[in-house]
Amino acid sequence: MHLIEQYAVNCGVKIGRPDIYETFFPVSSERYVSFHPTSKYESKSYDHWQIVIDLILPALKKRGIDIVQIGAKNEKSYIGCLHTQGLTSINQAAYIIKNSIMNFGADSFSAHFASSYNKKIVALYANNNINNCKPYWSADKDCFLLEPDRGGKRPNYSEKENPKTINSIKPELIANAVLSLLDAEEKISLKTHFIGDKYDPTTKFIEIVPNALVDPKPFGVDTFNIRMDLTFNQEILFRQTQICNVNIITDKAIDIQLLKASKEKIKGVLYIVKENDEPEFVKSIIDLGINIQIATKLTNEQLLPKRINYMDIGLIGSILEKDFKHCVGKKFRSSKYLVSEGKIYPSTAYFRKNMTVPNFDQHSLEFLNEEDDKIETDFFHIFEP
Repeated sequence: MHLIEQYAVNCGVKIGRPDIYETFFPVSSERYVSFHPTSKYESKSYDHWQIVIDLILPALKKRGIDIVQIGAKNEKSYIGCLHTQGLTSINQAAYIIKNSIMNFGADSFSAHFASSYNKKIVALYANNNINNCKPYWSADKDCFLLEPDRGGKRPNYSEKENPKTINSIKPELIANAVLSLLDAEEKISLKTHFIGDKYDPTTKFIEIVPNALVDPKPFGVDTFNIRMDLTFNQEILFRQTQICNVNIITDKAIDIQLLKASKEKIKGVLYIVKENDEPEFVKSIIDLGINIQIATKLTNEQLLPKRINYMDIGLIGSILEKDFKHCVGKKFRSSKYLVSEGKIYPSTAYFRKNMTVPNFDQHSLEFLNEEDDKIETDFFHIFEP
């Protein structure tokens, strides 16, 4: 039973179509689709909308159709949209939806508004049953209501999920649903194999290799991750701390006096435990009052005799290699880049092979399935074009 029907039964009333009071809002487009990506519940908010938008935008632009994003002030702005977040009241949002061609996004108020206006709808569902809360006044032919494959399990009805099941919905499936309802002849052929939890095409996660100083200003950041595990250069590390704040990633002991002199600029240290580890270095970092995390690629058997040296320090995180044999020969895009001597690398594996990219744009690159790739896949979108 739909929630509206349950309310009607409990209250002893009939169900009618709602009357919504709209207030004018000046939309700078004559032809558009409305887009509301976010719900107040984290489990209902899809993290890969930018991929969807990038896929549908060429077909929309060809038809003179814009995307108008609605929502609250603090909600993420997606590239390629006209933005009204935080600028509208609920009544003005209703006006935008009423005058749109269709609405797509989260299971939220916008889907129900769009239903009351007989608009076409693409909406994502995750933590509840579609039949209980779908757009009530819409015909089935006017809706694509998508949910993750739960393997026969029921929704968990939770505000939060880890991992979020909604993120398993493929972006190309959503994109094709939008294009289908717009009667577009274009079809998205891209086939997603994997999207990492940290992959975000709107954000560039940048690490620097300490073989040359890097000015943070062009990157719009005040803190760099320094990969001392790739190039162990203490002089460059010290000089970099004179320019900006740093997080240090290292598998070797760094001169404690150098760290002491740069203490105010060091936001944290990630120490990677290897066969030849130095637990006294870790203890010295703690004595300096610098935040430290410990991780390892070692197996439990290799790590067992070392654990006693870190018992008073903290947990040792495991850097897991995932199995991506099925992705060999596929393409990937990365939101994590390494900068080394003015050159840009889309992954550590590409750095080790000296395979550069010309800029920080999204590049369709061959997935190498090297050891480093299997560790850094959280930042990758792996696909077939």
